[in-house]
Amino acid sequence: MRQYMHRLAKTIGLACCLLALSQAAAYAQNSEPVFSGKAYAQSRVELRTSGFGKIKEVNVAIGQFVKANATLLSYDGDSKRLMEFKSKLSMAKIYDLEWKKQSILRSLHDDLRQANLYDNYMRKNMGTQSQINNLNMSINSLEIQLDAVNENLANAKDEVRSEQMVVWYNQGIRNATRKDVKLQLRMHAPIEGHILWMNSDFQVGAELKNDVKAFIIGDMSHVKLVCEAYEASLQGIKEGQNVNVKFDSISNKVYRGVVSKAQWSSINAEDKSKPSVFEVDVFIENGNLEIKEGYVGHVYLAN
Repeated sequence: MRQYMHRLAKTIGLACCLLALSQAAAYAQNSEPVFSGKAYAQSRVELRTSGFGKIKEVNVAIGQFVKANATLLSYDGDSKRLMEFKSKLSMAKIYDLEWKKQSILRSLHDDLRQANLYDNYMRKNMGTQSQINNLNMSINSLEIQLDAVNENLANAKDEVRSEQMVVWYNQGIRNATRKDVKLQLRMHAPIEGHILWMNSDFQVGAELKNDVKAFIIGDMSHVKLVCEAYEASLQGIKEGQNVNVKFDSISNKVYRGVVSKAQWSSINAEDKSKPSVFEVDVFIENGNLEIKEGYVGHVYLAN
């Protein structure tokens, strides 16, 4: 009996050890990240300069919070750029096309009225078919001209609206006309957020160059972790799934994330010589702004 109990105890002990080892193996497996990526602002915009000039004021610094339409910097614009603003904001082309449109409409109205008269004359044997044919040709020609003028007019208005947006970013003036263009230009924030990056050359008195990277503004209260994952790591991963995220730069803290995008096609699908890699985005709340843009994060399956 004692031998039986001893053997039973040894068997139970061995079973417990095997169970503990299997759980330890499972824990070790779950402790490895399934994929990793870098954090970026959920909403962000990159601004570039438009034109040349001398910087008069720099109103922001890296890390500063700005509201939409806040002035980032101001500079004295060069005369060539100012004349370009004025030229593109000119309404002369639009007025000329509007006049042509009205002229065509008057002629078209007259021809249509004349065609009705000739219809009556034909019924009374007082007109000829050639007169009707000539009028129809004139009406068709006027309708083609009207379509062309309407298209040119729409394009001209779009060009002015586009330039008005440029002037709004540079001077803070909405729906600007050529009379509103001033010597001092400004760059404005198109969205609310933090200054994540700014050009280190921006100093008072420095010459502003055209079409260079100026600012990156982002709303860091919500970030997305942009990851690249091999297909083997995507087993069981789907949009809306909760995951855990740890960052190299933030010790002893686990963030709760949600898979917000899992692509169905690999980013290197055309390259048959390499394993398939998929882009996966993870959405993370960042209300305390601990996560900075560019931080490396590692994604773990949530229990």
